[in-house]
Amino acid sequence: IPRLEQLRGSIAQVDALMELETEAETAATQASLGRLRGHISIDNIKLRYEDVAEATLENLTLDLLPGRMAAVTGRNGSGKSSLLKLVKGLYTPSSGGLRIDGYDIRQMDAAELRRQIAYVPQKPDFFPATLRENLAIGNPFASESDIENALILASAWEECREKLDTDIAQLSLTPSLAARLSLARAYLQNASVVLIDELPNSVMNGAAGENLRTYIRQSHGKRTIIAVAHRGDLLALADIIVHLHRGVKPLCGTREDMLRQLKEAA
Repeated sequence: IPRLEQLRGSIAQVDALMELETEAETAATQASLGRLRGHISIDNIKLRYEDVAEATLENLTLDLLPGRMAAVTGRNGSGKSSLLKLVKGLYTPSSGGLRIDGYDIRQMDAAELRRQIAYVPQKPDFFPATLRENLAIGNPFASESDIENALILASAWEECREKLDTDIAQLSLTPSLAARLSLARAYLQNASVVLIDELPNSVMNGAAGENLRTYIRQSHGKRTIIAVAHRGDLLALADIIVHLHRGVKPLCGTREDMLRQLKEAA
């Protein structure tokens, strides 16, 4: 009898899953996106996972103009990565509003939105394909020189120049190399909005880190960037700093004001 009850519960779960509307079905009723300008407006947003009582993000408000950079800082578990995934359209807010270029993110075609946002996650994912195909997944029309330049910027060209047509499963991907390949993929995408999660210090202390800082400086006025940052060199590049602390209302302000507040609170 207990086994039958488990089976009945499993069938009910599968039925509920099959009844969910897919993103493709939802997108059929939504307008096609033009090229994003990158104006990100967050209004009193809350995010709570279904199996967690406490909200991961709460009472966050942010207005990031096109071509500006926001640095997100805070302790582990404060919701920094979750904020990036909200902007990317991977999570749906529990309440509050998140608008990009004036449109509520829930009204946008999620797949099309993600194609226009470059994302460097903390733990990059790679797919069963060649290294070249993994790099060009966000820009299938990337030329050989585009791929080479992206890998040079990510300080991975010398390691990968002879391995572009090698299956990714056959490569020895250290955390540092995986992060640099993820950076190269973001450079190749040439998106108007770039989201960068926390990168290893081994990357930030080397040529890849210096090239990333140059990229951020050169992107000012051209790309909207949100980066998770603990280091002073990244915080110094931000127009706005967001400080997250679980259970406490987020702090958000200009770089000068927030650096002063964070220094006083230290």
